Amino acid sequence: MKKILIYFLLVFFCLSSFQNFAQNPVSDLHKIDLPLRIPLYLSGNFGELRSNHFHSGLDFKTQGVVGKSVYSIEDGYVSRISVSPSGYGRALYITHPSLGITTVCGHLSRFNAYIDSVVKARQYENESFSVNLTFGPGEIPVKRGQLVAKSGNTGSSGGPHVHFEIRETETEVPIDPLPYFRRMLKDTRKPQIRGVYLTAIPGRGYSNGETGVTLVKKENAPVTLSKPLTAWGEVYLGVKAYDYMNETTNIYGVYSIQLQVDSQLVFSSVLDKIPFEDTRYLNSFIDYKEWKTKRSFVMKSKVDPGNKLDVYKQVVNRGIITIDQERPYRCVYTLRDAFGNKTVLEFTIQGKKHTFKSEEPCDTLLAYNRSYTGIYEGARIDIPEDAFYEDVPFTYRSEERSGYLSALHVVHTPEVPVHKPYTLRVKIDADTIADKQKYYMASVQPGGGEGALVGKYDDGWYEISTNTFGTFAVKADTVAPTIRPLSPENWARNGSVKFRIGDSQSGIARFRGTIDGAYALFEYDAKSATLSYKIDRQRVAKGKEHELVMTVTDNCGNQQQYTRKLSLTTQSTQKKSTAAKPQPKKSVTTSSKTSAKQVKK
Repeated sequence: MKKILIYFLLVFFCLSSFQNFAQNPVSDLHKIDLPLRIPLYLSGNFGELRSNHFHSGLDFKTQGVVGKSVYSIEDGYVSRISVSPSGYGRALYITHPSLGITTVCGHLSRFNAYIDSVVKARQYENESFSVNLTFGPGEIPVKRGQLVAKSGNTGSSGGPHVHFEIRETETEVPIDPLPYFRRMLKDTRKPQIRGVYLTAIPGRGYSNGETGVTLVKKENAPVTLSKPLTAWGEVYLGVKAYDYMNETTNIYGVYSIQLQVDSQLVFSSVLDKIPFEDTRYLNSFIDYKEWKTKRSFVMKSKVDPGNKLDVYKQVVNRGIITIDQERPYRCVYTLRDAFGNKTVLEFTIQGKKHTFKSEEPCDTLLAYNRSYTGIYEGARIDIPEDAFYEDVPFTYRSEERSGYLSALHVVHTPEVPVHKPYTLRVKIDADTIADKQKYYMASVQPGGGEGALVGKYDDGWYEISTNTFGTFAVKADTVAPTIRPLSPENWARNGSVKFRIGDSQSGIARFRGTIDGAYALFEYDAKSATLSYKIDRQRVAKGKEHELVMTVTDNCGNQQQYTRKLSLTTQSTQKKSTAAKPQPKKSVTTSSKTSAKQVKK
């Protein structure tokens, strides 16, 4: 009997260990070093809902400033470095072979001195600020706790922080880093539900809760819905909710959702591992129309037939609930965060017979998993298979409007998500411009604004690829970008040159700065449209006048050029003192000879 008991205890221990290992890919998570030497607080968590994607890491606060030291969490080697004016900005990828993971730190202001020198050399070699470099195991080794970078606000960052990711090295799939930092972060606060949505399947159901029902809390009573829900036929639920942590006012994404109806688990999701190739499925995870029209994230407890996300742990009938009896249907939402804090909401859906609103008639029903080609007067649309999450009652129309070189083409509605890019070809009615590069496709917004899509000209037609529906028309851009020097009178004092650039139509395509005809490494921050150059004393000789030229080109080939004279001088002050002599102080002076001209091409 004793042997049998020992056997069952061993089996239980092994199963428990396996479950823990399955949740966390590395068993000794507590042994990693910290990437920052300051108290850790999050401004964003893994799986947080963003526009067109799930957040793929943790955003660590850096006390509202740039320049905090960033360290390697374990021995490894730099496997990749990317520098971009948008996205992650300056990003460092370190592979840790002993753990089987790769860590990523993004939005950095700079790398350590050695890594910076390697990157700068490659930037000059490529004559490009943007680079994407890869390295082997022996090229840039790093040690646990080694300073590798300084925090920043580069790329598409909304404020100073470090974006930190952990990816499985073999698959490059991001996983939730939070288990590695569970002991360093405090969270005893549970998620909060802001609203419940009950949506009817068109033509097959009725609901009174499609616009959302808020929650109310009465004294000495549990939280309840602000109004009763009634339905008939086929419906599904959705929930708007956020998570919170101690000692911060930030809101975070919810880790897991469970929905029970009449004691049966009908829906369960967990956001702990999301491949990059699947991240756009966020547009099916949420109520996309609610996001597009109200900028509100509602998480659907329903799986669309074209949704291939692997975050759903259990789903019955795709989450669709059939209300076919005049009785209360008992529903329970259970939401958890990654620390195990949970909130439970109990409510009922009252079954009540009701007529269904018929589906609106349409000429074309597009199957979510089929390709489609539509040929119209003045337009052609080619949509690949698997471009949608569910069947789409497709509409198209065109109309004449002044100010464009083609008709206005209204391709369905922007409230319906498109997963894969489709091709749109539009006939140019007034094809009179000799330089066909000047054409672009304007995306006309409901509020009157315009975006720009650049494609290709083909014998009187203009073709683009896009993954959004909307209203489109052809325009021409013949106006050069703008270049504005920022405080040139201070360039001498600061030893740096700054410009702000812009383009009112097709957008900036590229820029190039030179000094005496040689490439100068200007850094570009897309969110502020700022170019900056720290004068390199090793490349720009003192004691002579230099010519600085900045050329900016837009997506239609229009160029603007700015020229200014620069002079480097040496100043030294001799003082009688027993102290060490100060080093000669260098300064930059700028002449008043400047010019800006549009380059015709």
